[in-house]
Amino acid sequence: MNGLFPPLSEDAVTQIMAALECWHSIERQDEAIDKSIGLDATGVTTAMVLSANIESFADEFSASLREVLEANQGFLAAKNTVVSIRQILAHAEIQEALMTFRRNLAAAVSSELGEPTLARCLGTINSPVDAAYLRLSALHSLRHLRRDQFLAGEPAKGSFHFNTWVHEFINPNSMIAAVARQPLDGITLTLIRDPHIPEYSYFGFVLRYGGNVVFLTDRPEFDNPRQKFWRRRPGRDLSSRIEQSHFPYQLLDLEFDDRGDAMVRPPAGKTLVAYQETAHRLCRVADLEPEQIVWLALMFDLIQAEIVNQGWRCSELSYTGEMVARPDALACAGREIVLPAEYAPIALPPLAISDVTHEATRQLFERTPTGCRSWLEDYYGSQVDPAAVAVDLPSTQAPELPVNGAEIKPFETLDLTSYGTATELAKDRIWLARWNYTRDVLARAKEDFAARRDEVAAWYRGRLLANLSALADAVVKGEFLAHAAREAYTFGPLSFDVRNILKLASSTGPSFQSATHVSSGYSRQFDGFYCVDQPTRIATEMAEVTPSTPEAIAALCGCAVHDLPIPLQNWYALEPYLGNSILDDVDPMEAGHHANPWEAFPAVVKLHFSKFAARRWRNGEVGGAGDPTKEFTERFLAVLHQHGRLVDRKAGRFYRVCEAWHTEGDPALAVAKLNTRWKRSRYLSVADAWRCFDLVDPMESTQSSKF
Repeated sequence: MNGLFPPLSEDAVTQIMAALECWHSIERQDEAIDKSIGLDATGVTTAMVLSANIESFADEFSASLREVLEANQGFLAAKNTVVSIRQILAHAEIQEALMTFRRNLAAAVSSELGEPTLARCLGTINSPVDAAYLRLSALHSLRHLRRDQFLAGEPAKGSFHFNTWVHEFINPNSMIAAVARQPLDGITLTLIRDPHIPEYSYFGFVLRYGGNVVFLTDRPEFDNPRQKFWRRRPGRDLSSRIEQSHFPYQLLDLEFDDRGDAMVRPPAGKTLVAYQETAHRLCRVADLEPEQIVWLALMFDLIQAEIVNQGWRCSELSYTGEMVARPDALACAGREIVLPAEYAPIALPPLAISDVTHEATRQLFERTPTGCRSWLEDYYGSQVDPAAVAVDLPSTQAPELPVNGAEIKPFETLDLTSYGTATELAKDRIWLARWNYTRDVLARAKEDFAARRDEVAAWYRGRLLANLSALADAVVKGEFLAHAAREAYTFGPLSFDVRNILKLASSTGPSFQSATHVSSGYSRQFDGFYCVDQPTRIATEMAEVTPSTPEAIAALCGCAVHDLPIPLQNWYALEPYLGNSILDDVDPMEAGHHANPWEAFPAVVKLHFSKFAARRWRNGEVGGAGDPTKEFTERFLAVLHQHGRLVDRKAGRFYRVCEAWHTEGDPALAVAKLNTRWKRSRYLSVADAWRCFDLVDPMESTQSSKF
């Protein structure tokens, strides 16, 4: 089949370049022409594409009768350009090269597939447009198809055959073993079905020549082994691959949705095994569409000329995932397989936890990690199960990771049917180990968060109460200046500034927003919080403080950052945006698939206070230190709560009751007295309180107690 791409002389190439200059005078940009120049140095493809384009231009160009009669300049320029290009392309050597190409192509189809197939393909071969663009597509595919070499040995010595059947394999492992065993040198069009997502099935040309096995494919490329499972529209990716070549994807039994995405109907009634004993024949090449047959003939010729005849070799051998776990997998696939003497099995060292930390993997990803979660690794990394990095085991033997103490998910392992160079497989192993490590670290963090959240929240609230004077001063000023993070609209680390993080509003009851409420308690009766400074008053005002950095939290607590609990020393309301993990190469720790549980910590502060307290704060009076009535009130409320009693604290009257009660001295004695005299219900009104203590309500003479 060699000889489909005959060269031209230097004079003929000069003529084609002259025609190209004429063409650019009316069509300034032509992607197909530019591509042909880069792909075919002979100039034949450029001449064919230019000839097809000029004829299409002549068919589609329109002019009014007036423009023709008046010899309009635009009309004359287009007419003269078309005539000039036609005259140039009529050069005898150029026409002879085009005719030779068509004759050789027809002869190749006839010799390999027979006269009936040639009769079906003659229309395509003789069409200037179809032949030009099929040749351009074949040259483009040869340049861009992925190349993997699994065996590198002696070059081919005998004839090279063209397999007239399209074959299907359930995985590349079976294909490699079958091709390595075959007695004849040749090339086969092969379909590899993806067992997980059928839209990621792919076609390729597998070659066996001498001691060499080479595989050229349009296999979709991903940044990591999990990325294909995250893509939202695999059908769109398949449609794109279909447009880039002429592989017979119709054999997948495709359907198209209203967006043009291709969907594959999964085959029914087939049970896939680890290795298939024989190759499955899909159909004869002669039964494909004429355009596909012609394109395949061109591809076979190009591949034979560049790879087989020139003895091309990959710079690095490729291996399957199975060969990583079992280096002698290919030798054990069949006694008929004879490995080249220089064949070197893949040898990747076992991974350790130290190989997948943020320091060890920082240079692995296209998007450089920011390290915003490195503290999680430092804090919980020592608890990670070493089995997380054992990614070379089959998935059925993978260790299991407990999630929430109930759900069991196995660690991810290297897909035994994946393949690539040793460098690519080493990166995939580290990525999978890093993924497992991330899952385990964040699982430990989730357990720790569930166990310590209340403890850290109590510490936080206590520090806020201790720093009430500073918060009160901020309320009076109407601002709390603190270190704050800006919204991340670009890739990379966050940016920071100093700005006001306090906002004043009316006090309301609990909301769905996660926040730390600083008050003297909550009243179900009035659906509101009690003032943080005056516990007998219902709060009507609220200051909402929204920290976004550890520095802001430390300022709220009145301490240094290093005095905060470790999770709060590393708490940020925002995380840097590194990109879309569906499309970009992002560190699994920062990809967003696993949430940092400490992000849910209620760092937002809602300070509830009354107008009376606000007036006192403006006068520099904060709190009631040394006030025996206030101290007794707080202790008495705590004891009442333990005994299941509810008390009406409306207005300031309950506080006045406590002024009389505190003479009892011990809150427990006061509660005992209440329990003795008050039997009616759990709820205690202010009037009941006065009567239980044989006291007189000072307001009873002016109004009745109706609470």
